[in-house]
Amino acid sequence: MKKECLKCPAPKESEGSDCQILVVDDEASQHLLMQGILEENGYRRTTTASSGEEALKIIEAGPVDLLITDITMPGMDGLSLIAEARRLSDDFIALVVTGADDKDTAIAALNAGAFGYMQKPVTVDDVIYHTRRALEYLEMKRFIAMQEEANMRQTMLAHGGRMAALGEMAAAMAHEINQPLNIMSIVVQGWEILADRGRLKMDKVLADVDKLRGNIERISGLIDHIRCLGRQHRDLTEIYPSEVLCQGLNLCHVQLKKHNIDFLIEVDPDLPPIMGVANELEQVIINLIVNARYAIEERAKHEEDLRGRIEVRAACIDKQIEIIIRDNGGGLPAVAARKAFEPFFSTKPVGVGTGLGLSISREIIEKFGGTLTLRNQPGEGAEFGILIP
Repeated sequence: MKKECLKCPAPKESEGSDCQILVVDDEASQHLLMQGILEENGYRRTTTASSGEEALKIIEAGPVDLLITDITMPGMDGLSLIAEARRLSDDFIALVVTGADDKDTAIAALNAGAFGYMQKPVTVDDVIYHTRRALEYLEMKRFIAMQEEANMRQTMLAHGGRMAALGEMAAAMAHEINQPLNIMSIVVQGWEILADRGRLKMDKVLADVDKLRGNIERISGLIDHIRCLGRQHRDLTEIYPSEVLCQGLNLCHVQLKKHNIDFLIEVDPDLPPIMGVANELEQVIINLIVNARYAIEERAKHEEDLRGRIEVRAACIDKQIEIIIRDNGGGLPAVAARKAFEPFFSTKPVGVGTGLGLSISREIIEKFGGTLTLRNQPGEGAEFGILIP
């Protein structure tokens, strides 16, 4: 019975011009025939090989998009060729060519990772149809891989931004931990003095134990909180913004006090719960406060009498949570204000900032279904507004 040809249009020359195709068949008449069909239909970058061993050398020398191979060949057969080629690169599509009575082998090839197969004698329409389908699939596969890589890169950038925020808070964390440690040290030293004088009593020890336990719990809680802030969380949970705000503000408070920056906080304790990731919202708050602190420090270099001030206000307005963070750091130049949320843009010197803080912060707030905006006042300061429905 005469084999029916598939009536599919030939591709435009531009569709196949960039694809590297390798045709492998131990019969020269077969691989030259297929090469001619492909080149006449726009696939100009088509090469041939007469054996699996020769094909592997070609693949080692440069990438191949589509491998079309006969299954039955002396030496290395088509299935072995596909397997060996996969060891070099997985970024290609394989088609196999088999005899009319060799369907079982063709199915084995599909199970081994081939995209499809053609039966001899092949027709022009067979070759073009299967080639187009294979390359379309490869394009889709590469697009999906690119999207997954982009998502992974964005996740890593977000995590890097969170680590940068933690780095900025290192001094504050050290203070928060050292303070209870100092208290514990004083208590123990007091015991030693009383013991040397023979005046240490059990009721005194028991009373101090409660004080020690409280400070140990304080240190433990702080460490757990820092660990949580550093982790990547994906699950959405019900969170209370007032609690998250207070946790982030507590981390920033000591550092701001050290730089003589007034910290004004007005947070409604009864803000309604929202769905999201708590440590991501806290990261945004820390990023904005760290940026405000840096702006104030830079302005203070030129204005010795400047008294730095950062205001944080949070309230529920029209069933939306509004968080305002305002500073008197002098604001941003007009050009910088327009680019403030662009990835890798920073007004800080190289090595000081990543340029990711604001872009990641906006993306996080958008995941909450909200907005992050900048109200810039050159010469005065900057005001960042978060609005979450």
